Amino acid sequence: MKNYTSKDYYKILGVPVDAKPEEIKKAFRLATVKYHPDVNKNGEKIFMEIKEAYEVLIDENERRNYDFVKGYDLLKKQNFQKNKKSSKAEQKQNYHYENEYKKTQSDVSEEQTKTAKDNNSAATEKKEKTFNETLKDIVGDLFSQNKNSAKSDYDETEKKDGEDITMPIEISFKEAINGTNRKINVLHTEICPVCQGKKFVNGGHCKYCKGTGEVSLHKKLNVKIPPHTENNKKIRLKNEGTKGLKGGKNGHLYLIVKITDDSFFRFEGNNVCCETEITPYEAALGCEKDIKTLSGTAKLKIPQGTSSGQKFRLAQEGLFDETTKTKGDQIVTIKIKVAENLSEQEKKLYEELRKLADKK
Repeated sequence: MKNYTSKDYYKILGVPVDAKPEEIKKAFRLATVKYHPDVNKNGEKIFMEIKEAYEVLIDENERRNYDFVKGYDLLKKQNFQKNKKSSKAEQKQNYHYENEYKKTQSDVSEEQTKTAKDNNSAATEKKEKTFNETLKDIVGDLFSQNKNSAKSDYDETEKKDGEDITMPIEISFKEAINGTNRKINVLHTEICPVCQGKKFVNGGHCKYCKGTGEVSLHKKLNVKIPPHTENNKKIRLKNEGTKGLKGGKNGHLYLIVKITDDSFFRFEGNNVCCETEITPYEAALGCEKDIKTLSGTAKLKIPQGTSSGQKFRLAQEGLFDETTKTKGDQIVTIKIKVAENLSEQEKKLYEELRKLADKK
């Protein structure tokens, strides 16, 4: 199953999420002209991403599954309710694609004409196809190679365990501390119940799965994020991966927690980091500050002669680790702040301090 969460196929092709099939084909043709390895020796990696995006978006079922997982199905409904007609921005983008494509066709045709005049051998004449013919071959054959050469995964008689799925999930700082419940969309791929994964029924392609041997099922899951969840924590949802075959075990779904930074706190593993400001005289003479923590506040004793950038540790004021049953620490970085508008008396006192320092 494709990892739909890792890439934005609409962004790769440069089309809006509600683009029509003809817009997607037009964008693909333009991208092929620019990045196909036969035209651009350095464009192979980019072209493979473009090809992957096109394969998903041009297929009605694949695109529906992709939109569901990425949440674009809801966005399309909202856009449709706001305005049923294409926006001016989209019309301008389509106009840009058309002009760019025509310009590129013209450039390639001129180059082919020049090559034909300079070379008279039979091998050269064979390469003198118009660009439209070459592009037609690419578009027509590009996506049939894997389908024609690959054998069905379900031809195996032995049992096969399902694959694990990994998905990122973002939570806020507050949710990481207090815990939360989230609803997520999961796309399951299972063996076709009609053709049993063989892709053919009565000598023809299975109509239920359209000859793919598998069907996609949408599922919504409720996920509980426990309190004091650390950044990059992996949460396992048992048996929610792809389904096993021939009696094999189902895979698991793993959620990788990403905590968005708070305006005050940052996360480094189980440790919580923050900054606090003190005045120059507090740094010189020492002081005691109330520091905001995950559980409330804590007293931090700052010694005499503290420098800006110096770090202090509040033990066990970080996140709780379920595995080790220990808590991280809170790391406080000191920033010395000088008042912008000093009174005349403050200026005189600073002058006295400077004179005393110069005498040492």
